[in-house]
Formats: sequence, structure tokens, C-alpha cells
Amino acid sequence: MSKFSSSDAAFEGFRLARHHPRAVLIWAGASFLTTIAVGVLTALLFTGSLAKAGGDIDPADAALTLDLVRDALISLLLGLMIISVYLNAVYRAVLKSDDFHEDRYGYLRVGREELRTAGAVVLYGLIFIGLTFVVSLGASILYSLATLTGPALGLLVVVIALAVFFIFIFCWVRLTLALPMTFDRGKMSFRDSWRLSRGWFWPLLGMKILTFAITAVVILTIFIVAVAVAAIASGGDLREMMQGFNDDTPTLASYLNPLTLTYLLLSAAVGALQNALLYGPSAHAYRVITKVEAEREAAALAA
Repeated sequence: MSKFSSSDAAFEGFRLARHHPRAVLIWAGASFLTTIAVGVLTALLFTGSLAKAGGDIDPADAALTLDLVRDALISLLLGLMIISVYLNAVYRAVLKSDDFHEDRYGYLRVGREELRTAGAVVLYGLIFIGLTFVVSLGASILYSLATLTGPALGLLVVVIALAVFFIFIFCWVRLTLALPMTFDRGKMSFRDSWRLSRGWFWPLLGMKILTFAITAVVILTIFIVAVAVAAIASGGDLREMMQGFNDDTPTLASYLNPLTLTYLLLSAAVGALQNALLYGPSAHAYRVITKVEAEREAAALAA
């Protein structure tokens, strides 16, 4: 019978990179190009809005505020679509790796599946924004009670606060399979994900902890080396390179210079690996847990 292992799932990203190096290289190249394209578009949008306002940001200028909000929404939607494309690419590599045609362009597609995943990402975000609001509100109420009550009730408040935090973590883990399941089944699958993850909370939590720990160590190490190499290779100042990303109003010059382009190229390679490390485990978990549950049902029927 199949068996789910938290550690095996957490290392799925490394297996993906080893078995599909061509796809990871394609993701890196696509990430570099999309970063440049979105950066240039964002710079053009914001530069155009500020040019119409004479270059000054006046909070009282309603027209300028609307223009800036519109520009921010366009950038946000583009970013959401790009995330969905890479999410689905990883899911295809894990769930449909036997299909040669899926691998032709590194599993990258732009179509109905990506739009559906984008919608699922938005819904996923709204769910946790709502949960965060509830948890924050509960924490504020509990803090107020703790300041008004004695030590004994204060301890009770701490226990309740921990329970509220656990509810948040519980929901976060139970919805781990929602996005890969939505991709695989071709429909929003939050309820199905909740049902499928029943009884798998602790293994999935262990997978998530291991995944974030591994990703943090790997990406931090590569990022430090990448930044150093970018600065040395360009013969520029690291502070100057980062200044372009810290500007409130990005410009074309902040993106289209050798120093920044070198940094973006290296960051794209890191981003491609990061996609595999972060998104691969949940797809692996969905595939294995689905198989385990199917085998259990078959065994129960046979008995």
C-alpha cells in the first residue's frame, strides 16, 4: 500500500529539479523576461500618471490617486496571472510528468486553467484575510480582557489566544491541497480539499514546516551569493543596485541598466528553484494522499 511521508513531500522540489532540469531552466528564463516586462510596464504606468500630475504626488489630488490605484491594480493582476502560470507549471511537472507534450515548453501554459487557478488563489487569499481579521479581532479582545482581569483570568485568556491561533493554523494546513486539486480536477476544490485532508493534519503540518525550513536555507544561501556575484560582475555598488527597487516611483532607468539586469537574471534562476521547492510538496502530497485514500476505500470494499 502507498504511504505518505512528510520528509519525502518536502524534498519533492529537489526531485523535480533533478528530473526536469530543462523545465526549471525554462522557468528561469520566463521569470527573467516576465520580470523585465512587468517592471517596464509598471514603470511606464506610474511614470505616465506622475507626468500628468506634473511629477508631484498630492494626496488631495483625487484624479492622481485614482490613476495610481488603477496602475497598482494592473500590476497586481499581472502578478497574479504570472503566479498562476508558475503554480500550474509545477503542478503539471508533478502530476502529469508522464505526458511528453506537457513538457514541451517547460509545462508553461496560459489559458483557462491558469485563469481558474488565479481565481482559486484570490479565494484562498480572501479566506485567510478573513481568518486573519477574526484572529486579530479575537486577540485584541483577549488582550483587553487580560488587562482588566486578574492573573487567573489572564492565564485563561492566554490559553484561549493559543486556541484561536491553532484554529488559524488548522485551517491553513487543511486547505493545503486546495490549489493542486483545483488544477487537477478542473474546478474549485476547497471543500474536496478539506475532506481529503481529514486525518492528515500532522503529516501535512510537518511537510509545511520542513518545506519552509529547507526553502529558507537554500534560497537565502543562493540569494547572498547571487547578490554578491551581480555586484562584482557589474562592477557597481550594491547599494546603487538595490536603490532602483526601493524607489517609490520606479522608472525605466531603474530596470534597464546592466547592474539591475544582472541581478534580475540571477534572481530569476533563484525564483525558478523557489517555485519548485515551495509548490512541489503540496502537489506531491495531493497525489500520494489521493492514492492512499483510494487504496483504503478499495480495501474496505474488498473486505
